[in-house]
Amino acid sequence: RLCVAVTPGFAHPANIPSATAKVQPDGRFDVEMRIDILAFALEDTPQRIGDGPMNGLLDGPTTTLQASLADARSRFQDEFAATGDNGPGTIDSLDFPTLTDVQQGRDSGIQPRLPMLLRIAAHGHLRPGAHTISFRFPELLGMIVLNTELPYQEPSAEPLDAGGASTPLALPSPSAAPPIVSSSLAPAAT
Repeated sequence: RLCVAVTPGFAHPANIPSATAKVQPDGRFDVEMRIDILAFALEDTPQRIGDGPMNGLLDGPTTTLQASLADARSRFQDEFAATGDNGPGTIDSLDFPTLTDVQQGRDSGIQPRLPMLLRIAAHGHLRPGAHTISFRFPELLGMIVLNTELPYQEPSAEPLDAGGASTPLALPSPSAAPPIVSSSLAPAAT
């Protein structure tokens, strides 16, 4: 009896990206995630694209890789959003994989070299007076699991459909802070 294994045209499993958002009561936020940077740079998803195009980008001309990363950064910045109940927030800075980051990953000797999961971090703030916050990620990233950390609350996790916005969460007010309990370390008088 003969058994034949059929493997797809790529050797790495697709993953569901996760993101962590840390939000302050004043509406400042930091969002971090890791994505399959080569698939995103090629404007495709890990589920659809094979290793061939990603290896071609990785091993091809440096100018092509650099241009693809610049375009990917621009698309991410245009499509990522943090929104309050009083309008869109502002992205103050975006840490996005650079040509050097990708080349270091390629040359690291780590096998398999695909998928190349690299970090993206967005830092920004909502408009003053916002009472809620929600996030939206580029549709091309597919489903994302968003973990949100707000002061004085338990972290929450929410799966987001491709391109969908997260459920608006209330920003905590300073009155939501737990009471400070003082303890005396001095020995009791006898």
